[in-house]
Amino acid sequence: MEIEERSFVLGVQGREHERRCTPAGGGGAGRDRRCRGGRRGACDAVVTPAATTKSGLAAKNASSLDRVRERLRENDDEGDAASEDYESRAYPAAAISFDQKREAMTAAWAVAARGSDLTSKWSSLGPTTLDVDRLGTQTYLRPTQWSGRLTAMAIDPKCKPQECALYIGAAGGGVWRTKNALAPNPQCKFSSDGIPSNAIGSIGVDPNDPTGKTIYVGTGEANASGDSEAGIGLYRTSDDGVHWEAVAGSVAVAANRGIAWIAIDPTNASHIFIGTRAAVRGPASNGGSTTPPGAPAVGIYESKDAGTTFTLSRAARSTR
Repeated sequence: MEIEERSFVLGVQGREHERRCTPAGGGGAGRDRRCRGGRRGACDAVVTPAATTKSGLAAKNASSLDRVRERLRENDDEGDAASEDYESRAYPAAAISFDQKREAMTAAWAVAARGSDLTSKWSSLGPTTLDVDRLGTQTYLRPTQWSGRLTAMAIDPKCKPQECALYIGAAGGGVWRTKNALAPNPQCKFSSDGIPSNAIGSIGVDPNDPTGKTIYVGTGEANASGDSEAGIGLYRTSDDGVHWEAVAGSVAVAANRGIAWIAIDPTNASHIFIGTRAAVRGPASNGGSTTPPGAPAVGIYESKDAGTTFTLSRAARSTR
């Protein structure tokens, strides 16, 4: 009697695992149970049918299993590494406070101010475009190229074909700017040297500045991936990224949070809105977001004095 092997995907603890089985009445001969890496819930019940399996179905099963294994490996490695790195920096405490972040920034600026006595010339090793194999993509369909994770984009309202400024924020790579966004091959330049955090959540171009050089950047990625990081407030430049300054009132309302969006009143440059989310802090990325002690409420904040002070305009329904 021919036994047809069937395959289906089960969601186990938020992940997909493939199990193979025989229909009822097909018998249990040849059953083998194997686990991968000792992971809980990651066992496949594999049935060796008594008769031959259809070649097309077997190929489909193998492809599905490859995708599941790749996804498990990616999720586990990313989350574990992020948690371990954060806990090592926080030890012996359980979390890194905002005051500790501020002290680290001050120390880094002092080191940078001393300069270097080295006369050696350095050559850049990156950034480079990452070539990704089919099994490394999210669709598993065809090879592609990846940059880092982008979290924000803002375009100059005065963009025109000959000159179009575009600002791009990366999850952990700062702010990049191109002046020729509409060109076949735009040239980008890193432009957030004065912002002491590379975790970017949002970018806004002030429509009231006719030069287009006043830019706001909200730090802290608002997503909740395994390597996301909370921010340190809102920053502003009035010379297209040459110099940056912290918007004073934003620290009290956005420290250890992520600024998900920025809006500037087109009729009043002093009227600013920012939207905050809980963001992720260290091990929280593996098991749900946690609220740090003394963290400000999440929601929409409004400033009528160019960012000197912010007030909560609307609280978020959720802390996420």
